[in-house]
Amino acid sequence: MCGFFGAVSKNNINKSLIEKSDEYLVCRGPDDHKQLENSLDSTNSISSFHRLSILDLSEKASQPMTSIKYDSSIMFNGEIYNFSQLRNDLENEGLEFSTSNSDTETLLLGFSFYGKNFVNKIDGQFSIAFTDNQTNTLLLIRDRLGQKPLYYSINKDELIYSSNFKSILSYKKNFELDDKQVINFLELGIVPSPFTLDKNISKLQPGEIIEIDLNHISIINKEKYWNLENFVGDNNFDKSIFFELFNNSVKKRLISDVPVAALVSGGLDSTSIIKSLHHTSKNIIDTFSVINKNKKYDESEWSNQVVEKYHTNHKSVTIDGNDLKYDPIKVIKSFDEPYADPSIFPSHLIYSHISKNFKVAISGDGGDELLGGYEKIHTSMTRGPLPTRLISFIYRFFPAYLGTGAGLFKYTYSPELSFELLTTDRKLLNLLHLKTQNTFRKSYLNKKSTKLKNFILSDYKFYLSELMMHKVDRTSMDNSLEIRSPFLDHKLIEYVISTNMDFFEIKNPKSLLKEFLSGDFDESFLNRQKMGFVFDLESWVYSNGDLIKDILKTSEVLKRKTIKKLFRKKSRINSIRILKLLTLTIFINDYKNISSEKNI
Repeated sequence: MCGFFGAVSKNNINKSLIEKSDEYLVCRGPDDHKQLENSLDSTNSISSFHRLSILDLSEKASQPMTSIKYDSSIMFNGEIYNFSQLRNDLENEGLEFSTSNSDTETLLLGFSFYGKNFVNKIDGQFSIAFTDNQTNTLLLIRDRLGQKPLYYSINKDELIYSSNFKSILSYKKNFELDDKQVINFLELGIVPSPFTLDKNISKLQPGEIIEIDLNHISIINKEKYWNLENFVGDNNFDKSIFFELFNNSVKKRLISDVPVAALVSGGLDSTSIIKSLHHTSKNIIDTFSVINKNKKYDESEWSNQVVEKYHTNHKSVTIDGNDLKYDPIKVIKSFDEPYADPSIFPSHLIYSHISKNFKVAISGDGGDELLGGYEKIHTSMTRGPLPTRLISFIYRFFPAYLGTGAGLFKYTYSPELSFELLTTDRKLLNLLHLKTQNTFRKSYLNKKSTKLKNFILSDYKFYLSELMMHKVDRTSMDNSLEIRSPFLDHKLIEYVISTNMDFFEIKNPKSLLKEFLSGDFDESFLNRQKMGFVFDLESWVYSNGDLIKDILKTSEVLKRKTIKKLFRKKSRINSIRILKLLTLTIFINDYKNISSEKNI
């Protein structure tokens, strides 16, 4: 994993601004830094790259990487799991390599030889900037599931692109708040792609490729090269095929020239991965977990069973909402873009702990999306006894300060409405006297599929790609750690969505993984209630009320009365809302400060 920044301009490029923008990329790639300058008749360009060395640690594999033969260059953030196979294919075509084991050179020569359609051959997580100097065009590419970020800002005179939002903002020195995206963030907990809080900075959508004419600094073409909906089918599900794909996915995520660790929560997803690793890896597995001091949120009883069963070399770290041992405001700021979910704190903590000795770790992210494991899906698909109109009427008058009101819909049968309200927080907008943009319903629910697949597709398009991947990338990269997730293998996902998914049981979530683990664990382990990666946020929020209120007072978009109501009713949902308001305030202030910094 790495970080990059590029600027193409019809004017001279301010190198001092490049250096300032680079500061936000160091955490993504602390091992090496390299720049490439290029001047043509009409434009000047600078590419800057920060490397986290994982494959081919030699200097030859550093970036920006250039090809003299094809007059092309590339910057790439991510990991390509099938690069060896792709390299063999290219060598069979007569192409010669100068590195011994570099996935970057495989991409460089692949795009140089095949063109943009080479992206369909790639298996991995990535954001890519590929420049063809012969045609003077640039390809910006983001991976299928949005695991790696990529931002850009373009006008008739200049193009800026980067792995980090703040790098672009620091360079362009102008922050223009998008009020619509403030509303989206408050309702959704994230600013969804292609938007950001700045009207003039965009982010590529998952599975998107953008082609830019560098002579005129204009976008030639935008397209989605991968769309999960295209794979929806009703083939018979074969669990032997599923587990073959799953085990292969785990195995290829071990490819590395540095040691690989694994996270274990005690949940079914991470446990299934540890079991697969146990049978795949010849070495003892190094595992890590978080212990919650508040027993209400602690799963160490279950993670300890996994450690004992598979004889892993295990380390843990404790989190205490009443006494966080690090600065939570610093963790919030590390996100580059606003994101408000309590799991950011234990995630950042465990990644910080792992990164002391490792650069790569395997996690169970994506298992719930793949197998329909979230409670909101089961709740939304369960028929209730009361008319939808009655529940909708009660919902209208449900006091917003008491919660989202989404739980009311478990008593009726309105699947899409129930799912939407369980995913968003429209009542928070009511408290703030704001109107919804209806972004979720318009963008993430497709009624053409069955209810189950509709919800699963929604989770892939929104919850996983926009929220979960954002969290995983920012918390891990702030600690210079690469996270690999076997459940996010696109071939595995395509297979599951192409079947009838007859393994799915509303009253028996993830029965497929339970069967896989049944010989190793008892019923109490397999059938306990799902908890998730959480901690007692409410303890931290309400014990630090004065600090938080002082920050919220600086907000230009929030109302004081709303803040008082949220602190008066000390519930978990209100602590999450306070975190959301705190995050929004911090980022708007931070963005204004960055854009107003004086040139070096």
